[in-house]
Amino acid sequence: MYLNRDRAHAIMKEAGLDALVATHLRNVTYFSDYPQMHECTLTPTVFAVLPADPAIPPFLVLRAASLPVHHQEKCWIREVEVYSKPFVCLPDSVKPSAMTTEERLIYQASKGVDLPAKPVQALRAGLEMRGLLKGRIGVDESGLPQPRGWDEMIEGLTGATLQPAASLISKVRLVKTRLELRIMAEGAAVNEMGLKACLARIRRGGTEREAASAYRQAVWRGGGTPHFANVGYGTRSAVPTKPPAATRPRKGDVVKLDFNCLYNYYFVDLGRTAIIGRPSEKIRRYYAAVPPGLAEVKAAIRPGARPAELFHLAIETVRKAGIPYFNTTYIGHAIGMWCYDGLAINAMEDRPLEEGMVLNLEPTHYELGLGAFHAEDTVVVTRTGHRSLSRAPLKLYEL
Repeated sequence: MYLNRDRAHAIMKEAGLDALVATHLRNVTYFSDYPQMHECTLTPTVFAVLPADPAIPPFLVLRAASLPVHHQEKCWIREVEVYSKPFVCLPDSVKPSAMTTEERLIYQASKGVDLPAKPVQALRAGLEMRGLLKGRIGVDESGLPQPRGWDEMIEGLTGATLQPAASLISKVRLVKTRLELRIMAEGAAVNEMGLKACLARIRRGGTEREAASAYRQAVWRGGGTPHFANVGYGTRSAVPTKPPAATRPRKGDVVKLDFNCLYNYYFVDLGRTAIIGRPSEKIRRYYAAVPPGLAEVKAAIRPGARPAELFHLAIETVRKAGIPYFNTTYIGHAIGMWCYDGLAINAMEDRPLEEGMVLNLEPTHYELGLGAFHAEDTVVVTRTGHRSLSRAPLKLYEL
């Protein structure tokens, strides 16, 4: 189970909710373990419902055609409300006893049963059956189709009091369980395999695209799914987000390496800086100013610390360490099943850190005409400080 269930129940109690309904596919997976599928569709195909009362079983709302997926994946939420008869054909000569389990599930849902046509109708039936329809329901608005999704919820769940709840679900996700932390640690190792492959390709003179491709291939081999590969040579590295090009490395180029991938639905993120050949005195001095900012922020992490304080600490430290005009809009973010998982480490964020949060820290200096100086690690907030998930040496890689 990915879900931090105790935290979810505590947050529902605090908000006065009788149930939470996840609609975005990532939130559905987080709530139920149901896999993130059909992301190309314009309307949600799955809802996950968590009642506030632990005595009321949670349930999923699924298309009938998705019942085999639910069976195969062994989601911890077992109760299901079904809508939309599947579009399948079955010869009358085929007996149920000769079908596979998956075929039988679809057959039973398609024969002689009136199913709701829309997911909100099945959601209503599930809430009503469990005595929740007259209650206060938090609905994740982030996965509803626009522009009519919220209105359809209000019309379909008459009798209930609805409250937008994407921010509450984000708050639940911020504190990770032991399972989530184990997955993210494994994912960090896979991401670093990609870093090693990328560095090796650059040493052989590979283009930005070839280096990014080497990263992606290594991540695939490690069981991850590449998501973002930012390889930039020379002055191109100072442009924060741009696709790799057919540019080859030249002696003296600063190289920005910024990678994130998905591992078992969880994002992991890492950034490092390299140099082609020996660094000039200026490049050595500028790079040497960035890791201290990261180190000081790590040392200040503990439950109760404020992200805004960490942000100002990073700015001050990097400036004192050698880049007096260093400035940026943020120096990190929470990370989990979402890459930016509900909290940014910037001048405006005042919510205190909690034990079990996972943070990506990246006080990066971008200087047009020179390059990017990037140091990025992932840490877990512990009871007494932090624990790092990143293992790749934090140094200026000379290639």
